[in-house]
Amino acid sequence: MSSKKTHIDQIVLIGDSLTQFALGEKGFAGQLANHFQRQFDVVVRGFSGYNSRWVLEMARLFMPELKRIRLAVIWLGTNDALLPPEPRAIDPESYKANIAKIVSLVPLSAKVILVSPPPYSLKGKAKDLGLEYYPGVKLDRDPAHSLLYNLKARELADNLNEAGDRKGNVAFCDTRTSMERAALEESPDDLEEGLFKYLRDGVHLSPDGYQCMYETLLHVIKSRFPELGQEPYFFADYETVDHTQPERYFG
Repeated sequence: MSSKKTHIDQIVLIGDSLTQFALGEKGFAGQLANHFQRQFDVVVRGFSGYNSRWVLEMARLFMPELKRIRLAVIWLGTNDALLPPEPRAIDPESYKANIAKIVSLVPLSAKVILVSPPPYSLKGKAKDLGLEYYPGVKLDRDPAHSLLYNLKARELADNLNEAGDRKGNVAFCDTRTSMERAALEESPDDLEEGLFKYLRDGVHLSPDGYQCMYETLLHVIKSRFPELGQEPYFFADYETVDHTQPERYFG
């Protein structure tokens, strides 16, 4: 991967708290930065508590400052899926429209991955709040309602990838399905019980949840956009530099 490449391009991660906290233990931001070290700078733009409408407004401010985006990973929907009358709730169609507008801010030369919201665990949330759990308990979110945002993210990714200026350059990362499968391996008869390992409070990811998400995302990157893994190093490997006259290389 040696070359005299004198600039480094960017992978930008756009989202809510799931992205803001992704530099923690087993977080996907740190793992991506390690995987692509000296190939890409990983830029984290995560905003805890934000929905797609708010992040859209923020993206209009910070995206013009990022001049070398090669991949944008957009992970939103967890707060959009809050149930009314929660003021941050965004209906699924408006969520889809907001994500499309965020994508429009990404350079056409870049790849885009839309990530589904993770599963939501009623049992985990009830436990975190110290409430009694029972099937059908009403809290601030609902698993069936949150699934709608997964479907809209997939629908948008498919639509953008199949036609238009971004044809072939948009992928979908189904974090929800991969995490539910992993949870069922832990607890085949009780999905909610299995999700305890992956969601620390029914909503936010545990280290194991982030590991599951990272592995799913990396698989999408490698299978859909393998050229990113072939990016030359930022400056050459030290073994290729003339140690007696390094200024000839760096000058």
